[in-house]
Parts: sequence; structure tokens; C-alpha cells
Amino acid sequence: MPAFVIRTLGAPPRKVVVDEPPVRVGRDPSNEIVLPGDTVSREHAVFIAEGNGRWVVCCVSDTNPIVVNGAFVTTSAAVGEGSQVVIGAEAMIVVSENAFTASAYMGGQRVFEKIRCPSCSWTGLVSTARAKMACPRCTHAIASALAYAPDNEKGFLVDNAAVQDETNIVDSARVTALMERLNVSRNSRLDRADGRDDSRTTAPLNVEKTVTLAKTLDASLTLYGLLVFGSVSVVWEKERYVAISAMSFPSMKVNGASLQRAYLAHGDVIEIGSNRFRYVVTADTRAP
Repeated sequence: MPAFVIRTLGAPPRKVVVDEPPVRVGRDPSNEIVLPGDTVSREHAVFIAEGNGRWVVCCVSDTNPIVVNGAFVTTSAAVGEGSQVVIGAEAMIVVSENAFTASAYMGGQRVFEKIRCPSCSWTGLVSTARAKMACPRCTHAIASALAYAPDNEKGFLVDNAAVQDETNIVDSARVTALMERLNVSRNSRLDRADGRDDSRTTAPLNVEKTVTLAKTLDASLTLYGLLVFGSVSVVWEKERYVAISAMSFPSMKVNGASLQRAYLAHGDVIEIGSNRFRYVVTADTRAP
């Protein structure tokens, strides 16, 4: 399920994680995401799952449109990791694929700031990471401070205690690194590499699930041969997968070295007696 980070002018960010769709946004307390303010409708917008992991945000207010990734929207628009949805004049919702990556949008150096539309005098929130945004009132393009900042400061504007309308967001390098780790977490697996004819030759890895290598029936992948009680677990730890051995005999070897714990990189081979397993990350999502 996606997570949502709500940025409002003059207030610290907050994170909202909802168990199931739809995710309604508005001023009314019955909404999953409640936003105060006169420029927010009682029911302003709703996030809907379309299947295959795709999400869209729909504008449900007849009088107050939304701005999605800088574009004026009166119907619906697709959203994904890092999408910015402006609601009213003082709130921006940043969409994240889950609570893990949402933490990246809770702090940092980039700023959201208050800008006045030169056409209709609407005043509201824009991101300095976006050069232009459509005004939600008149659709006129509003240029953010990014357009006027020196080249060496673009995207890295620092906090200014004198500007009380700013809130902070993480710099792009950190978000990119978090996304790389997220891709690795979702696109990794263990493959049996010893040639044994087994019904289970591969085990997808998951940040919320422990993959076990053992001789028991409930093991993710089965161990064969002379083994003393024990198992090897592969779990997600902070930013990568780690293999942890609880074997009495034989010892776990990773790329030939006997270890009790080993952080895994693409192509690493785990050996337990005559059993061999290779850690694989899908080619286009390998961490550097």
C-alpha cells in the first residue's frame, strides 16, 4: 500500500499510511487524509487503485481543482513514487510506494515555498524541485524560486529561519539512493545452483518475510546431505539483504569464506555443505 507525506505551510510534515483504498482527501473528518483550511473542500480528492500496482488521484470537488506534478487537473491523473499533489493553497501531498520510502520525504534540504500567481494573485505552495506549476485557480504557469536561483544552488536551497512559510524535503540524491534500495528489495531472489532436481529451485526475497534454508518441510529452500540441526535465514536489514547462519554443522560459506553473517551482493554464492544457492538481483535494478 502506498504512503502519503503531507506537507503544509508552517507545519512539520506528517506521514499517513492507509491499509486499503480508496484514500479520500478533504476537510471533513471522515476522510482518510484530513486537511484543514478554507481552500480545501469537504471532499476534495481521492486516491484509487487501478490494479497492477497503478494508482490515480481523482479531483472530486466541483469548484476546487488539484495540481498533479505541476499540471492542472480537474478529472484524474496517474501518480507514482514522488508524485506531488497540491490540495488547496497550503497543502501538498507527496505520494510514496510504501512507508519505507515515504520516510525520505520527511526531511532534508529542498524546500517547498509560498508563491503568488502573477495572473490572479492566488497564493499557495510550490516545490523548488519543479521549475513551473499551473495555478489551481487560473491555470497560469507559476515559476518557482528554482527558476531564479544560481545554478549551483538549484535543487539544494537551504533552510531559512526567517522564511516561516517553508517546509523541507529530502535532496534528490538521497531519494535516488532510497529508490535503488527499494528496487533491490523487490527484485532479488535466491536460486538453487547445485543442480539438484527439486520442486523449489528459487525463492523470491521480500523485506517483510524471512527466507529460510533448512531441512524442515516449511523451509523456503530445502537443504540436503549430512546436516546438524540449524538453518540459514536471509532477511532485509536496513538497506540490503543479509544471510545469517544458525547452523551447528556445516558452517555457512559465502563465496568460499566461512561466515555467520554476510551482506549479499548480486552473484554471491551461499554454500551449506553440498548445497549451493546464488543471490540474484534483476539486472536493471542492481545497486551500485
